[in-house]
Amino acid sequence: MAKRPAIPAEIQRQVLTEAGHRCAVCGESCPLERAHIIPWHKSKQHRAEDLICLCANCHQRADTEGWGEKTLRRWKENPWALRRKDERQTVGVGADATGAAVVTRDGNTIVIGSLIRQAAEKPPVSPLRQLPRPPADFTNRREELNELRKRVRSEGATICGLRGMGGVGKTALALVLAEELSSDYPDAQLFLDLKGASIDAEGSTVEPL
Repeated sequence: MAKRPAIPAEIQRQVLTEAGHRCAVCGESCPLERAHIIPWHKSKQHRAEDLICLCANCHQRADTEGWGEKTLRRWKENPWALRRKDERQTVGVGADATGAAVVTRDGNTIVIGSLIRQAAEKPPVSPLRQLPRPPADFTNRREELNELRKRVRSEGATICGLRGMGGVGKTALALVLAEELSSDYPDAQLFLDLKGASIDAEGSTVEPL
């Protein structure tokens, strides 16, 4: 099998810039990947117009849920950063007589008070906290989660592996557990998508370092 050439750095930058350095679908800032709208095994080429910037979670969902070319092009043409920009243009910000922040949007007024100050005081998110959000519709797997919790917290396991067919939910299960355990590892939580079951990963290699 021929090795797939790497996406040229210039094209990677172009795709990243047009997406506003965010996932085009959900707005996640890291880790970000350049995904082929037309799968590589069909197109056999890297073109900026056929690449979209996605977080690892959305990239996996695009593969497993079969979003297809039409859906991906819609996200590419109207990425999260652009939708966010349009949304902000409809918002007016001011202050009332008490000094509380007032946000007016589409005729609705919301008094935020000290929440803005509290948000401003929060420390920035570390670039080493890379966990994507678990799927919002994750259900069941209680037995597996309990077993993994036991291995990590009671038995002191430092490495846990999940084995199963592609698309059964191994990554989703791992992300749910990782989010639950993230407070136990405040210095860093790293994420690396090895693309083992990705239909767009034919002939690709992953360089974790």
